[in-house]
Amino acid sequence: FMDGTRKGLIGQIRAWTAGQFPPGAPKRFYALFGRAGMGKSAVAHRLCRHLSDGDFLPSEGTVVLGASFFFVRDSGDKASALLLPPTIAWQLAGCTSHPILRTTIANAARSYITHGTQQQIEHAFHGLLEPLSAANALLAPNQRVVLVIDGLDECSDQRLITNALTHLFTLIHTLPWLYI
Repeated sequence: FMDGTRKGLIGQIRAWTAGQFPPGAPKRFYALFGRAGMGKSAVAHRLCRHLSDGDFLPSEGTVVLGASFFFVRDSGDKASALLLPPTIAWQLAGCTSHPILRTTIANAARSYITHGTQQQIEHAFHGLLEPLSAANALLAPNQRVVLVIDGLDECSDQRLITNALTHLFTLIHTLPWLYI
């Protein structure tokens, strides 16, 4: 991914993070897909860099990188969907632009961890939904938090990815400030 390339795609992603959608219903889930080696991971990494650097600023409100997760094939734990919910929670809790998320997630994590770290993915996402829903009333409507997830096809357990996607869709349906 060289500077100055893929300007059209980056422009579309910039508009998406700013809430500027094509005609129709707002879309808070952006899927980038294509054959292996086409540069999807490079685009995802560039998006994370732009969001971290504050390069994607809408005319009003804020857009921040809340969390990123990159699946890596044949790398043991880095290919496990079980790591997705706790990684998202840990990164969202560290999101300095939204200290409200840190407090709500930390309180929920204390309760969640008492049940062990190998809980089913459904329980992990449910444990994340409750504190994030509590933050709904505390975040301004023009704030956006973006989660970047890359390499879904590289996950070691595709059954868990289907389940995880279902729960991610529940998150964006429930949380108006969340973009994935």
